[in-house]
Amino acid sequence: MTNAHGCFRSHSIAQDFCLLRSYISSIRKQGLQVWVVENQLRENDPPETRQTYERLLAEGHSDEEARLLIGNLVTRQIYTVLKTRTLYDGKQFVADLARLPELPDA
Repeated sequence: MTNAHGCFRSHSIAQDFCLLRSYISSIRKQGLQVWVVENQLRENDPPETRQTYERLLAEGHSDEEARLLIGNLVTRQIYTVLKTRTLYDGKQFVADLARLPELPDA
């Protein structure tokens, strides 16, 4: 993506990077990940979200911390879908939930 000097290799790559950063910033500002987490918990879909939420609470995390950790994974999934132009990977999301509170590498 970048060369040895830290610059983007092409104008197109720089534009894509800025667009992705803009999307992620908007998602965070608008609280989309919070809405997704709330919906997953309410609908119990996937059930691993509720299981992870309850596990994090039992481990001593506050309600807000648990929701933010799960929300971070939601943001990462959205970022990956936009960056790679691929479909949502539910199996990867569930695998990442199992590792919380440790966050996956970016």
